[in-house]
Amino acid sequence: MLEDKFKLTRANITLIVINCILVVFVILAAIQLIFSLKDKSGEIPELKTTAGKSSTLVADGTSTTSIETTTTTTKKIGNETSPYYDIDIYSILNKDLLENENISKDEKIELGKQFFSILDGIVNPSNDDFINISYLLTKAKTGETDKINVNGKDYGIIYNGTNLMKSIMDASSIEHIKKIKINEIPVIYYNEQTKNYYKISGDNEINDYKIINYEFNTSGQKQYSLKIIYTNPNEKGSEYKSASIKLQYTYVKKCWEIIEFKFPYED
Repeated sequence: MLEDKFKLTRANITLIVINCILVVFVILAAIQLIFSLKDKSGEIPELKTTAGKSSTLVADGTSTTSIETTTTTTKKIGNETSPYYDIDIYSILNKDLLENENISKDEKIELGKQFFSILDGIVNPSNDDFINISYLLTKAKTGETDKINVNGKDYGIIYNGTNLMKSIMDASSIEHIKKIKINEIPVIYYNEQTKNYYKISGDNEINDYKIINYEFNTSGQKQYSLKIIYTNPNEKGSEYKSASIKLQYTYVKKCWEIIEFKFPYED
C-alpha cells in the first residue's frame, strides 16, 4: 500500500515547511506586482526633442529640464495695460568707453557711432528701438500727460527725458534738439511748464537714409568729431549728404558728451 510506503520523517517535514514559505513569498510578490502596475508615480517622463537637443516633460515633479541658449532682441515695453517703457542708454553706449578720457582713435569712432545711434533713437520718428513712442501711443489713455496733440500731431512723452538729455549732451545741444524740424515738423516738443519732453508719432516718418561712411576729425585729446556721410537709397542718383556729431570729455560728468551735432534731413 502507498500509505505504508510513505513515512513522515524529519527531512520531509523540513521540506514541507520550506515549500510553504516559498509559496507565501510568491503570493506576496504577485500582490506587490499588481499594485505597482496600477501606480504611475514612477512613470518615466515623456522625452521631448527640440532642435537636436532633448529635455524631459515632468511626470513626477522631480525631473530636471535642460535649457537651450538663444539670442533674442526685445523692446522693453512694460505690460499690456501700461504705456510705460524703459530707456537704457547702456544698451547702446559702452560704459567703459564713455567714462574713459584716454581712448584710442578706433574707440573714439566706435563711441561716436554709439552716440549717433542714441541721437537717431531720439530724433528719428520711425525709430522705436530706444524710445518706444508707437507702443506708448497705443496704450496711453486720452487725457493722460503721456500723450499730447500739438498742431494736429500726436506726441508721446520721453520718460525721464530731462535726465536723459543731460546725461548725453551739453546745454547747447539740448537747446538744439528742441528746435529740430524734419519736413517742417518739430520732432521734439518741450513743455516749459511741466519740463517734459515729447517725441512725435512714428506716423511722421523721415526719409530713409543709409550711412556710407564715417570721417574722423580730431580737435585735441579731449574733443573730436565724426562726419557722417549718408545717402537716400529711395532716390535714384541721390547725392551724398553729410551729418555730424562732435564729442568732448567733460571732467564735471567724468564722461564724453555731445557738444554739437547736425542730424540727417534736419531743416
